[in-house]
This record gives sequence, C-alpha cells and structure tokens, in this order.
Amino acid sequence: MAPLPPPTRYLVCATRPRIAPELLEAAIADVAQGNCYVHVVLPALMPVTMPLAAYPPRLAERLDALRAAAERAVRGPMRRGRIEITPCRSVQSAIGQAIEQGMPDEIILVGAAPWRLRRALRHVAPFRVVRERPAAPAVTAPPRAPVSLPAYAPRRRNVGAPPAA
Repeated sequence: MAPLPPPTRYLVCATRPRIAPELLEAAIADVAQGNCYVHVVLPALMPVTMPLAAYPPRLAERLDALRAAAERAVRGPMRRGRIEITPCRSVQSAIGQAIEQGMPDEIILVGAAPWRLRRALRHVAPFRVVRERPAAPAVTAPPRAPVSLPAYAPRRRNVGAPPAA
C-alpha cells in the first residue's frame, strides 16, 4: 500500500475580529478537504497604547465566537488543525508569527484584505481572499421611464439684472 502524500498546509487568518463566524466556518470547510492541516490565526489587534495581553472583554467574546466556529469547521475525518488567538499590532505580524512555525502551502484571508497586506503576501505564498458579499439592494420603487432630452437646449445666461416679468 502506498503511503499517503504529506498533508496540505493551509493558513487561515481572519483580517478583523468583526467578521461573521459563519463566514470563517465556511472558508475553513471549503479548503479543508481530504488530508490537510489547517492553522487558524485569529489576531487580537491591539493599539500601540495598550499592552498586548490586555485585550478588552468585548474583543475576547468576539474572538471566542470565532474560535468556536473554527473548531466546528476543523473537526472532521483526516483533518488536523490548530486554532490560536494571537495578540498583535497588525494582521501582517500575526501572519508572520504563524509562518515562523511552518510555511503554508496556501494562505486564506477571511474578510477585507487591504492592498498592503495582499502586496506583502504575494511574495510569501499563494493566497486568496474570502470576503462577505453585500446583499443585493432591495428594489423600492418601480423603474422610471427614460426621459428624452432635446438635441439642443439653449443655455440661459445670467447677465446683469434679472429679466422683467
């Protein structure tokens, strides 16, 4: 019997803590097919004025909800994974810390990815961005009939005093 090929390594990173847990779960379930290792990084983005370990309770609640969604998606046959909350100053530093532990075959960014992040990742590994799609706008009024404009409309000049009535 031939040995199994090495597992495909994915690095899944949430770009902000306010993404929907369902979006993260769907992104992980989409890439975690067959023999794979999924490393999920949930960055706890902290401003420079606060210590890294002191993230507020509201942020901790959001990150715990994302962790629970990631655990549901990683659980499955032939899937292995690791989920970590990384206190950091930027998403780039969180990805850098995760890459130090092992180079992924592909990076999946969940949420909006700014240009600088995409540009930096271009030289590291293949990546893709999974974004929330806004809902289609609701139609509130029926469409109006097109208005026909004259071929030439003389311009009205406002010279001097207004015309007498």
